Amino acid sequence: MNLHLAEGWVEKRRAFDGDDDAATRAIDALRDVMGSIDYYRHRDLLRLAELWLGQAYSRRDQPDDLRRAILAYEQVLALDDEPGLPRSADVHFQAGVLHRGMAERLHDTPAAAAEEVRLAMAHFDRTDQICEAAGAMKGRIETAVARADTFRLAGGDAERDHAAEHYGQAFRWLTEPGGQTAVGTDRWEQLLRHVFLCMRALDALQFAGARVDESDDTRALGIFLRPLSLTRKLVVGGLSLEVALGRALGPEVSLFYMGGGLHPGAANMGSAVSGRADWRIPVQAELRERELIVLVPGNTPGMQWELRFLHDEGLLGHTLLMMLPAALHPEAPALWQGSAAAALEFGLTLPPYSDGGAFLRMSRDGGVSSRLPFEAISQPGGLRGAVADLLRTPEEILAKKKGWREKVEAGEAAGNVRRIRVD
Repeated sequence: MNLHLAEGWVEKRRAFDGDDDAATRAIDALRDVMGSIDYYRHRDLLRLAELWLGQAYSRRDQPDDLRRAILAYEQVLALDDEPGLPRSADVHFQAGVLHRGMAERLHDTPAAAAEEVRLAMAHFDRTDQICEAAGAMKGRIETAVARADTFRLAGGDAERDHAAEHYGQAFRWLTEPGGQTAVGTDRWEQLLRHVFLCMRALDALQFAGARVDESDDTRALGIFLRPLSLTRKLVVGGLSLEVALGRALGPEVSLFYMGGGLHPGAANMGSAVSGRADWRIPVQAELRERELIVLVPGNTPGMQWELRFLHDEGLLGHTLLMMLPAALHPEAPALWQGSAAAALEFGLTLPPYSDGGAFLRMSRDGGVSSRLPFEAISQPGGLRGAVADLLRTPEEILAKKKGWREKVEAGEAAGNVRRIRVD
């Protein structure tokens, strides 16, 4: 019996090494011996046989093989006396992937596909529960990506929103200290590339405006600072707030953002900063280097620190404050009023909040040099005219970007920076 099981295992491995016929030989060998295994005396042996059988079916591509693989994995889970162990998490994960594969094949029958998506998510939920209890970060990252892929497959606005949330979570975990170690260098690069490209595809599907790329006409480098929880959440005329802002300022102004959810369709670069790191250091460096700073004042300590830094460093003259309309975000008044109250402590007086929102161009001494209605974000040239004095020549911007690239390359050579190519 052990010999036949070993034969099935060897053929299964050959199938995964590329032998197209080995999966059938593995299935035949395993099915032949499984009928002889005593359920009560050799339960663990039967569980292993079911596991290998499921793997062999998942490798073959004949009618009903995916369904047979799923049934085998269900038997593995039913035979496991310790369902909370990491080995069960892996089986749940593989079962979820197979259900997602079934959903892809059933795309012409939406109800059946939706049921397969539901079953896949149930397995991924259980995987994450086990991995969280075990402290298995690699499993949690892989599961977050798998959940996102499944929601993206399902389509629909709500599902795409869920996909973006899970991709964003995976991205945050991957870019935290220890993220690369948890999954391994090669897989880390694969996952980052996958997450970025999938998020860019979601941005194109969910928001009508594609990203405005940098061009030879770029005349200012800008940075957009906002409450991180608002990323991709606010919609202006069918576009996310970030995309709308990029379009209103581009192509002359190239926007950059830091932290928050991943939104590659909105800016030329994105940066995630771990909560365990001092996020203020990279923010300070970026604020000092940018010609334009667009800030949504907030009522959190971090947002209030950023406004004070601009005030103390004499950078308010490069700043455009965005007062969100109450109709766009229910907490907009509280965000502004909380920031205004904190600003008084360091000598800055912000104008009263207005329900209609506004764009306020600040002067170096903290006054308001010009005020535009919030609707200017949708009017051609509406915002660009308000920051015209901050524009530089394209040659000056190219020189600045060259210097920035040299710094990045030096950091990369020293092992302090790692860049990932996504195209």
